[in-house]
Amino acid sequence: MADFLDSPEAMTEYLSQVLADGNASELLAALGHVARAKNKIERRAPSQSVIP
Repeated sequence: MADFLDSPEAMTEYLSQVLADGNASELLAALGHVARAKNKIERRAPSQSVIP
Protein backbone atom coordinates (compact mmCIF):
# COMPACT_ATOMS: atom_id res chain seq x y z
CA MET A 1 0.00 0.00 0.00
CA ALA A 2 2.81 2.42 0.84
CA ASP A 3 3.96 2.37 -2.80
CA PHE A 4 0.67 3.97 -3.90
CA LEU A 5 0.76 6.75 -1.33
CA ASP A 6 3.25 8.92 -3.18
CA SER A 7 1.91 12.40 -2.41
CA PRO A 8 0.27 14.30 0.44
CA GLU A 9 -2.94 14.36 -1.59
CA ALA A 10 -2.94 10.57 -2.01
CA MET A 11 -2.29 10.12 1.71
CA THR A 12 -5.09 12.52 2.63
CA GLU A 13 -7.56 10.87 0.29
CA TYR A 14 -6.68 7.41 1.59
CA LEU A 15 -7.14 8.45 5.22
CA SER A 16 -10.41 10.22 4.35
CA GLN A 17 -11.78 7.06 2.77
CA VAL A 18 -10.78 4.94 5.76
CA LEU A 19 -12.29 7.47 8.18
CA ALA A 20 -15.55 7.38 6.23
CA ASP A 21 -15.82 3.65 6.95
CA GLY A 22 -15.61 4.27 10.69
CA ASN A 23 -13.58 1.14 11.48
CA ALA A 24 -10.94 1.77 14.16
CA SER A 25 -8.72 -1.18 13.22
CA GLU A 26 -8.66 -0.11 9.56
CA LEU A 27 -7.77 3.43 10.64
CA LEU A 28 -4.83 2.17 12.69
CA ALA A 29 -3.61 0.12 9.74
CA ALA A 30 -4.03 3.10 7.40
CA LEU A 31 -2.00 5.34 9.70
CA GLY A 32 0.77 2.75 9.58
CA HIS A 33 0.61 2.66 5.78
CA VAL A 34 0.86 6.45 5.59
CA ALA A 35 3.78 6.52 8.04
CA ARG A 36 5.66 3.90 6.00
CA ALA A 37 4.95 5.77 2.75
CA LYS A 38 6.14 9.07 4.24
CA ASN A 39 9.31 7.42 5.55
CA LYS A 40 9.97 5.76 2.18
CA ILE A 41 9.61 9.05 0.31
CA GLU A 42 11.82 10.94 2.74
CA ARG A 43 14.57 8.31 2.49
CA ARG A 44 14.63 8.81 -1.29
CA ALA A 45 14.80 12.60 -1.03
CA PRO A 46 15.65 13.69 2.53
CA SER A 47 15.55 17.37 1.63
CA GLN A 48 11.96 17.15 0.36
CA SER A 49 9.64 16.37 3.23
CA VAL A 50 6.20 15.21 2.11
CA ILE A 51 4.48 16.40 5.24
CA PRO A 52 6.00 19.22 7.29
